[in-house]
Amino acid sequence: MPDLLPAGRRAYSASLPLLDLMPSLSQLLTRLTRDNIPISDTDAQFVQEDILPVALGNLAVVDSRLEELRAELLSMTAEQNRWQKTVDHCRGALSPLRLFPTEILEAVFQIFCSQTDNILDILDGPWLLSHICSLWRRIVLSTPSLWTHIAVCDSLQPRVQRAYSYSSSTLLHIALSRSGDLPLNISFKNHADHMKLSQKFCDRLHHLFELLMRVAERWQHCTFYFLSHIEDLESLEAVKGRLISLETLKIEFSSADHSWELQTVDYFEVAPQLRSVELYAVDHHEFILPFAQLVCIREHWVNDRENDDAGMFPAPVSSFNRFLLECTQLDELHLVHLFAHRVSSAYDWIPMVSHRLRSLIISDPLLLKIVELPCLESLDIKTLSSIDYEGQAEWPVCPSQMYAPIVPFLRRSRCPLKCLKVTEPEAREVHEMVQLTPLLERLKLRYNCWGCMDDTDIPELLAVLDPARNADVLPNLKSLVIRLGAKVRRSSYGYPEYVTSWLNEAFCTAVANRQAGQLRKLLVTIYGFSLDYFPGQEQVLAALRKCKRDGMDISVSMLDCESCARSFV
Repeated sequence: MPDLLPAGRRAYSASLPLLDLMPSLSQLLTRLTRDNIPISDTDAQFVQEDILPVALGNLAVVDSRLEELRAELLSMTAEQNRWQKTVDHCRGALSPLRLFPTEILEAVFQIFCSQTDNILDILDGPWLLSHICSLWRRIVLSTPSLWTHIAVCDSLQPRVQRAYSYSSSTLLHIALSRSGDLPLNISFKNHADHMKLSQKFCDRLHHLFELLMRVAERWQHCTFYFLSHIEDLESLEAVKGRLISLETLKIEFSSADHSWELQTVDYFEVAPQLRSVELYAVDHHEFILPFAQLVCIREHWVNDRENDDAGMFPAPVSSFNRFLLECTQLDELHLVHLFAHRVSSAYDWIPMVSHRLRSLIISDPLLLKIVELPCLESLDIKTLSSIDYEGQAEWPVCPSQMYAPIVPFLRRSRCPLKCLKVTEPEAREVHEMVQLTPLLERLKLRYNCWGCMDDTDIPELLAVLDPARNADVLPNLKSLVIRLGAKVRRSSYGYPEYVTSWLNEAFCTAVANRQAGQLRKLLVTIYGFSLDYFPGQEQVLAALRKCKRDGMDISVSMLDCESCARSFV
């Protein structure tokens, strides 16, 4: 058998350093091991007596050196950690946060705690702040106002209850006790279906509600979210006559399809401080409220079309008439009823005058048919789209007869309107409305469906907004907001062309001319398909950016169907 390692033997016999030949020897040995090639007795003796002892000796030296380096690394790491702690402590001692007055920290904590979704979550709200440091804990425990936002939801935070031994009722009791005698901001959310929950869970939820009702005298702001079941609403009878501090009340049902009959609720009839009431998916006729003292009323119905025809929901005309007649102190009124215009025309109209109402939000312009509001300062008409899921309209989204009462209303009321928000008006209607509102400072135009306007209507509307072409229109305009939707209706051009039909040279000229006047804010939001660019509109966007550099608050952005925003200006 031939010798395979002659070079190694010659080098070793010549007293050359073995490490200098290690690459070649290693390759030969690797080949022998990998291929399982037998070697001669001479090579085996050379490996056994010459190479292996030297390799073992060198390996021991390297291992010893590595151990020394590891020990030195551990020592240096420990030294580094000690000095890093010293640096952190020095920076902490010099932190500007330590110089903050306690009052500022309390104000910041107040904002944070007011956004707590669940007071039962010990990893949020004041519980979390009290575990940061001893200073913060002293502030949290000595500031009862941080514990006055009592929010209880139907998700009882099982992750928290597994990590801590506190029960939900114990946490709520502690929070109430730490709030002292201050008025409470109560929020109770029960969206869970009782038919799908265990009896133990329901009992625990009702027990929490009972704990809240024990301090009903301290309720100042109350928000209740219920499912269509009314067990919790009926249990509110225990607070009747005890709401001496209640100022705002909001009741919302997550389902408007009420399969139950609600008796007249008079639990809130005696509430001497009550000023604001919000009702969502519940009829105000089912409540006895101190209407004469209310300053703000919000009633929202988002009913479906099938039940709307069945007469299951209150007509906005009925609500409007009652509120204006009985609420002599009313300052703000919201009446938002989906498909309200389908039933309003069937009701009798009662002439009314209100000399106090200053803010009005409605979804049915027909409510302005014969009313006079000489003190109105803000009008928002949220005419909701009736486009179905296939993009076909059963009737016009905002027919011309829907806006017909507005101009006569403005002429009749002669109100000092400063804010006007309308949905899908035509250029002619906008022109007539703004001519009658010379004090108007804020204008918002919503177009839920692109292509709902004729090709010639957009240029006419831009001409209305240009003071150079209509000098007597909107002399005090300070804020202009335009919202362009993405639902498809009658359209003779594509989506990009629709966008550029708005953002063009005429629009830019109108903005520049307005900037020379009092316009200080411009917001254009485009909802729907995502565009990476506006075709051929770089000059327009550059002109808008120049207006922004000159001091105007301008934003032109697009929000696609996945709520991803892209800003162009």
